[in-house]
Amino acid sequence: MKFSSVLVAFLASFVVAEEQPACGVPIVYRLFTQPELSAPLHKDCPANADLPLSCSKEITDKDSLCCVQQPGGLVLLAQFWDYDPGFGPEDAFTLHGLWPDNCDGTYQQYCDKEQEVSNVTDIIKKLEPSLLDYMNEHWVSDDGDNESFWEHEWNKHGTCMSTLNPSCYKEGTDKHQNVADYARTAIALQKELNTFGFLGSKGIWPSDDKTYPKQDIEAALKYHHSNSKVHIACDKSGALNEVWYYFHIQGAIPSAEYTPVDDTIPKNNCPDQVKYLPKKFNSTKPATGY
Repeated sequence: MKFSSVLVAFLASFVVAEEQPACGVPIVYRLFTQPELSAPLHKDCPANADLPLSCSKEITDKDSLCCVQQPGGLVLLAQFWDYDPGFGPEDAFTLHGLWPDNCDGTYQQYCDKEQEVSNVTDIIKKLEPSLLDYMNEHWVSDDGDNESFWEHEWNKHGTCMSTLNPSCYKEGTDKHQNVADYARTAIALQKELNTFGFLGSKGIWPSDDKTYPKQDIEAALKYHHSNSKVHIACDKSGALNEVWYYFHIQGAIPSAEYTPVDDTIPKNNCPDQVKYLPKKFNSTKPATGY
């Protein structure tokens, strides 16, 4: 399957015009303002502007774990490009997950057995029903079992987010509000980080025939991430299949300001010339899960 010149032109019309941030002024993703997500449910914290940035030297023992994300202050938004078989929209990277890495790039996982769930779909239907259709299109497992995928992401990563701990919510709040907040935050970031459009704005489109210099792909993503390095990953054939965006945050996960930062991985596994293959929705290749 090839992208026709007409389709490429059509898609290009949706790429946001490029605006380089003012020199030295980073992009800050301010996700929830009207009102901040679940702010009435989360325990009171100082204004984000009065809180230290995660992973900064200004954090002290007096800073609440409910208001300052720690440990796990290096927050990642990970995306998939599943092309064979193809999953998700033809013109979008899909959501992998939202992860709280430690500031040195290491990470914790499965931090609290009591917070683990086996019914994410039911939780979202109850607390954030408007998210479900988007999740089933843009946060998808390549084996078709989205529920197990969402459970895995929350149980492995979400339970390690200090600012989403149940103790951070006001009395009477649904005990699974933190799961809904995790999903809502991940989706909000996913919508901001239009990797397909970022690459397309630099003339990098899926192709069965072309390859692209790795440095061009990295530069295109860096340009749209406040000049911060974005991690890319490739499969064994040298084809792009994953992208990770890194942030430091100011405030609690559900209502923080997200400031782009460089990735912490010195090298990636992509070759100098990278394949960026179109999604094949009629493929008979077996799925691997997640």
